Amino acid sequence: MPQAVANGIRIEYERIGRRGHPAVVLIMGLGAQLISWDDAFCDQLAQAGLEVIRFDNRDSGLSSHLDELGAPDLLSALAGTVPPPYGLETLAEDTAALMSRLGISDAHLVGISMGGMVAQLLAIRYPARTLTLASLMADAGGASRIMGEPEVLAELMSSPLDGSFQDSVEAMVRLRRSLSGPGGFDEVAARERASRLVQRAYYPLGALRQGAAVLAAGDRTAALRKLRMPALVVHGTHDPLIPFENGLRVHRAVPGSRMLPLDGIGHDLPPAEAQRVVDAIITLTQSPGR
Repeated sequence: MPQAVANGIRIEYERIGRRGHPAVVLIMGLGAQLISWDDAFCDQLAQAGLEVIRFDNRDSGLSSHLDELGAPDLLSALAGTVPPPYGLETLAEDTAALMSRLGISDAHLVGISMGGMVAQLLAIRYPARTLTLASLMADAGGASRIMGEPEVLAELMSSPLDGSFQDSVEAMVRLRRSLSGPGGFDEVAARERASRLVQRAYYPLGALRQGAAVLAAGDRTAALRKLRMPALVVHGTHDPLIPFENGLRVHRAVPGSRMLPLDGIGHDLPPAEAQRVVDAIITLTQSPGR
């Protein structure tokens, strides 16, 4: 896959679909990689007449790893006493710079988890470059945030920094299990997915720095109230990491947004629900406009 130099870093990206079609930029969550967006999900968007851009955020996948920044102090980032190595605003600027580097003036923004928070910031900072906004499983930051279950948060931040391939795979499977909802957990699929991700790139220290950015993020509620583009908010009703009420608060803040609750779903997008979500995104991109 190609790389672009944008905002002072190297960003690994992939373009799917026909150039010149309206672009949809997919922004992944904490520690995740561009291949975490399933191929079928991307292909359906492309078949709907969209050019899909998926990429690795800084400190994940094959994009720049910022080793010189060291390990963050997560508790201090949450308390606001020590700034994180970088904020969500930096991730938003990375995305905007990548769009510019690829010649994309405006796009439909789709972000999941941390990526949903970054997508919100992009829409806030660059409303003229945001055709539509889809915020999946994200909160509005700061004082509006309802924290997830402590044991799940601990699991998220406990991946081995220097474990073997198998240790890393097992850690990822444990995390997926803890994030899944009551509807069941497909361990075989989770292990196969984890193996592909670890084999491609595994950088848990980068995920910690991204986590510090999430914890330190300010409240976006007031800024979200000023948005005027068509918007979709998607959230699992049994999300243990970013509880469902967070999604409701984003929905209430963004004027005219549509809320799509995923009944019985945790912090995950299983195949059966992914179809509903991609259909809703395609419908959103066909909205009359801002």
